[in-house]
Amino acid sequence: MDNLLFPASIDNEYRGNKLALWFFWIVVIMRGLQGLALIVGGPSIVRDADGIPLETFPSDAAQSIVAIFVISGISRLVLSLLSVLVFVRYRSAIALMLTVLALDQLGKEILLHFYPLFRVGNPIGPTVNLGLLVLTLLGLILSIWAKRDSAEKN
Repeated sequence: MDNLLFPASIDNEYRGNKLALWFFWIVVIMRGLQGLALIVGGPSIVRDADGIPLETFPSDAAQSIVAIFVISGISRLVLSLLSVLVFVRYRSAIALMLTVLALDQLGKEILLHFYPLFRVGNPIGPTVNLGLLVLTLLGLILSIWAKRDSAEKN
Protein backbone atom coordinates (compact mmCIF):
# COMPACT_ATOMS: atom_id res chain seq x y z
CA MET A 1 0.00 0.00 0.00
CA ASP A 2 1.22 3.47 -0.85
CA ASN A 3 2.12 5.83 1.94
CA LEU A 4 0.37 8.97 0.75
CA LEU A 5 1.86 11.20 3.46
CA PHE A 6 5.46 10.14 2.84
CA PRO A 7 5.60 8.70 -0.70
CA ALA A 8 8.61 6.55 -1.63
CA SER A 9 9.22 8.80 -4.61
CA ILE A 10 7.96 12.30 -5.20
CA ASP A 11 6.46 12.53 -8.66
CA ASN A 12 3.60 14.39 -10.31
CA GLU A 13 0.96 11.70 -9.74
CA TYR A 14 -1.63 12.60 -7.12
CA ARG A 15 -3.13 9.53 -5.44
CA GLY A 16 -5.41 11.06 -2.79
CA ASN A 17 -9.02 12.13 -2.84
CA LYS A 18 -9.65 14.81 -5.48
CA LEU A 19 -11.72 16.92 -3.08
CA ALA A 20 -8.54 17.54 -1.08
CA LEU A 21 -7.17 19.49 -4.05
CA TRP A 22 -10.02 22.01 -3.73
CA PHE A 23 -9.27 22.49 -0.04
CA PHE A 24 -5.57 22.75 -0.88
CA TRP A 25 -6.17 25.55 -3.41
CA ILE A 26 -8.52 27.48 -1.14
CA VAL A 27 -5.93 27.40 1.66
CA VAL A 28 -2.99 28.23 -0.62
CA ILE A 29 -4.76 31.15 -2.31
CA MET A 30 -6.09 32.59 0.97
CA ARG A 31 -2.73 32.29 2.75
CA GLY A 32 -0.95 33.82 -0.23
CA LEU A 33 -3.40 36.71 -0.33
CA GLN A 34 -3.00 37.18 3.43
CA GLY A 35 0.76 37.33 2.98
CA LEU A 36 0.54 39.86 0.15
CA ALA A 37 -1.96 41.98 2.07
CA LEU A 38 0.31 42.06 5.12
CA ILE A 39 3.34 43.02 3.03
CA VAL A 40 1.53 45.74 1.08
CA GLY A 41 -0.79 47.15 3.73
CA GLY A 42 0.64 45.98 7.04
CA PRO A 43 -0.66 48.69 9.38
CA SER A 44 -4.25 48.61 8.11
CA ILE A 45 -4.38 44.79 8.14
CA VAL A 46 -2.96 44.65 11.67
CA ARG A 47 -5.44 47.28 12.84
CA ASP A 48 -8.58 46.16 10.99
CA ALA A 49 -8.32 42.40 10.35
CA ASP A 50 -6.43 41.52 13.52
CA GLY A 51 -7.88 44.11 15.88
CA ILE A 52 -4.57 45.40 17.22
CA PRO A 53 -5.09 49.01 18.42
CA LEU A 54 -1.86 50.40 16.96
CA GLU A 55 -2.78 53.99 17.81
CA THR A 56 -2.66 53.15 21.54
CA PHE A 57 1.02 52.17 21.38
CA PRO A 58 4.04 54.46 21.10
CA SER A 59 5.00 54.81 17.42
CA ASP A 60 8.17 52.71 17.80
CA ALA A 61 6.19 49.90 19.44
CA ALA A 62 3.47 50.09 16.77
CA GLN A 63 6.11 49.92 14.05
CA SER A 64 7.65 46.85 15.70
CA ILE A 65 4.25 45.14 15.90
CA VAL A 66 3.59 45.81 12.22
CA ALA A 67 7.09 44.56 11.33
CA ILE A 68 6.44 41.24 13.07
CA PHE A 69 3.17 40.83 11.18
CA VAL A 70 4.85 41.71 7.86
CA ILE A 71 7.55 39.11 8.54
CA SER A 72 4.76 36.60 9.14
CA GLY A 73 3.29 37.72 5.81
CA ILE A 74 6.44 36.85 3.89
CA SER A 75 6.47 33.36 5.43
CA ARG A 76 2.83 32.89 4.37
CA LEU A 77 3.70 34.01 0.86
CA VAL A 78 6.76 31.73 0.62
CA LEU A 79 4.77 28.71 1.86
CA SER A 80 2.04 29.51 -0.67
CA LEU A 81 4.53 29.74 -3.53
CA LEU A 82 6.11 26.47 -2.42
CA SER A 83 2.62 24.94 -2.37
CA VAL A 84 2.03 26.07 -5.96
CA LEU A 85 5.33 24.42 -6.96
CA VAL A 86 4.25 21.20 -5.25
CA PHE A 87 0.93 21.25 -7.09
CA VAL A 88 2.50 21.97 -10.48
CA ARG A 89 5.50 19.65 -10.30
CA TYR A 90 5.34 17.31 -7.28
CA ARG A 91 1.69 16.40 -6.71
CA SER A 92 2.46 13.23 -4.78
CA ALA A 93 3.77 15.55 -2.03
CA ILE A 94 0.48 17.43 -1.60
CA ALA A 95 -0.35 15.55 1.61
CA LEU A 96 3.09 16.41 2.96
CA MET A 97 2.62 20.07 2.00
CA LEU A 98 -0.78 20.12 3.70
CA THR A 99 0.95 18.70 6.78
CA VAL A 100 3.49 21.53 6.69
CA LEU A 101 0.72 24.12 6.28
CA ALA A 102 -1.30 22.57 9.11
CA LEU A 103 1.69 22.43 11.46
CA ASP A 104 2.54 26.04 10.66
CA GLN A 105 -0.97 27.27 11.40
CA LEU A 106 -1.54 24.97 14.38
CA GLY A 107 1.79 26.04 15.88
CA LYS A 108 0.78 29.70 15.56
CA GLU A 109 -2.61 29.01 17.17
CA ILE A 110 -0.98 27.18 20.08
CA LEU A 111 1.57 29.96 20.60
CA LEU A 112 -1.19 32.58 20.52
CA HIS A 113 -2.95 30.62 23.25
CA PHE A 114 0.09 30.99 25.53
CA TYR A 115 1.03 34.48 24.29
CA PRO A 116 -2.30 36.10 23.44
CA LEU A 117 -2.51 39.32 21.48
CA PHE A 118 -4.39 42.29 22.87
CA ARG A 119 -7.24 42.83 20.42
CA VAL A 120 -10.18 45.20 20.36
CA GLY A 121 -13.61 44.46 18.93
CA ASN A 122 -14.36 41.30 17.01
CA PRO A 123 -11.67 41.18 14.31
CA ILE A 124 -12.20 38.79 11.43
CA GLY A 125 -8.56 37.66 11.16
CA PRO A 126 -8.59 35.02 13.92
CA THR A 127 -11.83 33.54 12.58
CA VAL A 128 -10.46 33.35 9.04
CA ASN A 129 -7.26 31.72 10.29
CA LEU A 130 -9.21 29.15 12.29
CA GLY A 131 -11.34 28.40 9.23
CA LEU A 132 -8.20 27.95 7.12
CA LEU A 133 -6.80 25.57 9.73
CA VAL A 134 -9.98 23.48 9.58
CA LEU A 135 -9.86 23.42 5.75
CA THR A 136 -6.18 22.47 5.87
CA LEU A 137 -6.87 19.58 8.25
CA LEU A 138 -9.81 18.40 6.14
CA GLY A 139 -7.64 18.59 3.03
CA LEU A 140 -4.91 16.62 4.78
CA ILE A 141 -7.31 13.88 5.87
CA LEU A 142 -8.77 13.64 2.37
CA SER A 143 -5.35 13.68 0.71
CA ILE A 144 -4.19 10.60 2.64
CA TRP A 145 -7.51 8.84 2.18
CA ALA A 146 -6.63 6.26 -0.46
CA LYS A 147 -9.18 5.61 -3.17
CA ARG A 148 -10.30 2.06 -2.43
CA ASP A 149 -12.91 1.99 -5.21
CA SER A 150 -10.32 2.12 -7.99
CA ALA A 151 -8.16 -0.51 -6.26
CA GLU A 152 -11.12 -2.90 -5.85
CA LYS A 153 -12.14 -2.60 -9.52
CA ASN A 154 -8.72 -3.84 -10.73
